[in-house]
Amino acid sequence: MNIKSFVIYCSPSGTTKHVSKYIEKTLKELNSDIFIQDIGKERNRFFALDQIKAAKEKICLYIGTPVYAGHAVLPVMAFINELPETITGFAVPFATWGGVCSGVALWEMGEKLLEKGYKIAAASKVGAVHSMLWQSKTPVCLGHPDTDDDKLIAEFVIKVHKGLSEGNLRRLQLKDLDYQPELLGSELKKTSINNLMQMLPERIVNENKCTQCGICMEECPADAIDMAPYPMFGENCFGCFNCVRLCPENAIEADLSAINKHIKMRKEQINEFPLTMAFFR
Repeated sequence: MNIKSFVIYCSPSGTTKHVSKYIEKTLKELNSDIFIQDIGKERNRFFALDQIKAAKEKICLYIGTPVYAGHAVLPVMAFINELPETITGFAVPFATWGGVCSGVALWEMGEKLLEKGYKIAAASKVGAVHSMLWQSKTPVCLGHPDTDDDKLIAEFVIKVHKGLSEGNLRRLQLKDLDYQPELLGSELKKTSINNLMQMLPERIVNENKCTQCGICMEECPADAIDMAPYPMFGENCFGCFNCVRLCPENAIEADLSAINKHIKMRKEQINEFPLTMAFFR
């Protein structure tokens, strides 16, 4: 089957981009026709949607998200909601997670993709250094994705490509992506990524430090910052704190000590394993 591959992702801290680029590299080695796009910016999301519409039906959509508070991020879910319906398209959702809980991100992506008519060819979760712990000397999942993760990603893509090419890949059911313990999974399905915002510390713009350079706005992966004339945070924000981490003047301030302590406590409570895993039938 002659299928065009799309690799679509949002990557606030760069680890989902790493996985996406490795998927692209492997697909190129397989001589696959590929389109790749980071959809953190709305203009990129619309451009990627146009490319998918132009490709019509015979596509395989690799779509990747980082996991925040157990969920896929808003730009990725918005993209899936805007996808054209299909009867022959395949999808491969993948999620990078910071070693605390991969949550229900794959499940909720799979649910929406199935509603659009996509067949779930496979899925994967990939361990990645926790993006909220950049100030820590020992962040959770330090060093990931590593070479073993990369190897699994390559093997995963090769298996998907081979199965689709030969027409014998058994597609996943939604229940295959519902792998969390029942109580934890049920709790997460009752919440949304917006619940995270209620837990996170307030960001305060120090106008004496801010030079209005706009780097925070440009680096925001959700188009959630406007300069008016100082940074203002909109409802699309999903709490990645890129604005705090990347501000060259340290003008956006937030006390992350409590949330960092909570992250490490949750890791011990949940103890999810393995870090990186492929889901096939």
